[in-house]
Amino acid sequence: MQNFVQSIKDFAKNTKDKFKALSKNKKYAIIIGIVAIILAVIFSVTYGIKNKYGILFSGLDNYDAANISKTLEDKSVETKIKGDTIYVPREQVDKLRLELSPTITNGSKGFELMDEGASLSMTDEEFEIKKLRMLQGELEKTIKTFPQIDDARVHITQGEESVFSKNSKVGKAAVYVSLKNGKDLDETQIKSIISLVSASGRNIPKQNIEVIDQNMNLLSEGIYDKDGNAVKGMGLAASRNAERELSDELKKSLVEMLEPIFGRNKVKATVNANLNFDTVEKSEIKVDPDKVIKSEIRSENTSKDGAQTGSPVDNNMNNTAGGENSGSSSKEEQIEYEVGKTETKTITTSGEVKRLTVSVAIDGNLPAAKIASVEKMVASAIGMNTERGDELSVVAMEFNPDANNVFDDKEAAPETMKQKIINIAIIAGTILAVLTIALIAYLIYKGKKDKYEAEEELELEDTNDLIARMVREKEIEKTTELSLEDEIKVIVSQSPEEVTKLIKTWLND
Repeated sequence: MQNFVQSIKDFAKNTKDKFKALSKNKKYAIIIGIVAIILAVIFSVTYGIKNKYGILFSGLDNYDAANISKTLEDKSVETKIKGDTIYVPREQVDKLRLELSPTITNGSKGFELMDEGASLSMTDEEFEIKKLRMLQGELEKTIKTFPQIDDARVHITQGEESVFSKNSKVGKAAVYVSLKNGKDLDETQIKSIISLVSASGRNIPKQNIEVIDQNMNLLSEGIYDKDGNAVKGMGLAASRNAERELSDELKKSLVEMLEPIFGRNKVKATVNANLNFDTVEKSEIKVDPDKVIKSEIRSENTSKDGAQTGSPVDNNMNNTAGGENSGSSSKEEQIEYEVGKTETKTITTSGEVKRLTVSVAIDGNLPAAKIASVEKMVASAIGMNTERGDELSVVAMEFNPDANNVFDDKEAAPETMKQKIINIAIIAGTILAVLTIALIAYLIYKGKKDKYEAEEELELEDTNDLIARMVREKEIEKTTELSLEDEIKVIVSQSPEEVTKLIKTWLND
């Protein structure tokens, strides 16, 4: 063991010595290679761990997520849960998905309830309750498949049917829908949900079904009347929008027609459209006075009887006397006439134009003939009908683009001019004051700047003088330097004893 440890130490020492002996470029290359290998290993391990698991189910209901997790735990399947997503080993995803998909209810149980518990011990009441729950669950599943709906709940109170109408009891239902973000249901789709619930339940009329969304909006309001008939009329908001759209469209068409004639922004138009949103059904029967034979029956009957006298015995004898023959005839004639008639049924749809009022203003003074021509053009453009009460007004006058008060009298003109002069004087004084302040500020700034520049120049001159003086002193020092021989002489003259000792030391050495 010690030899192994020693060999490792020797190997490490040799490697270290060899590494130190390498050039700098080779050292950098080896370090970069080692770092790249370490990063590759880390990336490979991380990627393998992350891709070890695959998504089994995501976005499950809490009830379904708990059941799936319990089933996977019983199967000893390695599971990883993040939020509402369940992960399992990637190679088991397909198999487990096929096995567990039938157990997902999305929060609604339908016929799966029949698999829970024994039905033999159930009472009739319990079976009816379970049957109702199954119906509600199946309806919820169906409604959740609609693309606009994220979640749904259905509550039903079943009705009762009887051969006696007075003993029948109508049912009721309420449908809650949670719409996806940005999605909405139109009237046709709401009717589809109501029809689905009505047809699935027992004696549940459509007018007894309410639909609400997650924002507590009653979506089914005003769709069916109390008799279950669809309300064909439009709501107040929709009616107002339709009238506004028609008015704006007619107004735009009038302005586009007249502006090329009178100039841009020279024409103003206002259109007020009233629409009739009532649905009217009208039946008309016309009777033709000429009669037409529908059927004719004629019959004629004729009968003849011979007259005899005496008894039956006497009638067989030759001595009987002959009587006169008698007969009868009848005629019967039956003719059935049909009166000609024509029946016409007319249904007027909602949205018919009830009345139009139009006003057009033109900038400028126009003659009466030209105004009449404009009225004719506008009437044709909007489809004017005087029989329904349409009104049209075309006026020509000078526009006031500056929005001045045209009702000011002449006496007020001097006051207005005086006020204008005062306003102009105030504005001019303000501008002059601002300019004066700006000029003063500029002069102050200019003075400070000149002073600063002068101080800088003075400082620069002082610096230059100092440098020149230092240079001169340095030159003087250079000229006054003593030679080596002169310095020795000065030292010997000042301290002869020390010099003597120094020479003796040199001689002894």
